[in-house]
Amino acid sequence: MPEMGQTEKNSVRPNVFRFALELGHCSTQSACLNGASALNRCRATIVWGTWGLLRDSMAMSLSAVPAGIDPGAVRGYLEKCKGVTQVHDLHIWPMSTTEVALTCHIVIPAGQPGDAYLMGIAHYLKEKFGIQHATLQVETDPSSACALAPDHVV
Repeated sequence: MPEMGQTEKNSVRPNVFRFALELGHCSTQSACLNGASALNRCRATIVWGTWGLLRDSMAMSLSAVPAGIDPGAVRGYLEKCKGVTQVHDLHIWPMSTTEVALTCHIVIPAGQPGDAYLMGIAHYLKEKFGIQHATLQVETDPSSACALAPDHVV
């Protein structure tokens, strides 16, 4: 029975302490309070320390462009590459918390530029933007409509 002026919530606390004392986990009620306080500090430290991982995991599950990568700047670079007349179907997403992938279609009317050209673009994307895995699809006919050309399609 709660004592006069004591709420029902507070009346449960002595029973918890008595149970902990009986089990031998605490030597005194104040020791139990110190243990509970330490446990709460431990919980707060874990939540604080893992918050960034949780945030990054959520962004990754939503296939969001990773923080620190400006998709407009990536598109701008690709559009300025020699021979490229159009960039579409551009996707940038995290493959893990440390790796980023890119896929896109680039239109080069002069024809397939060769592996060295594509490797050069991939190298620049890695060095400048931190994109480790780039897949570029080369299209040569600007008049053939790609179903994925408008950015709002995908």
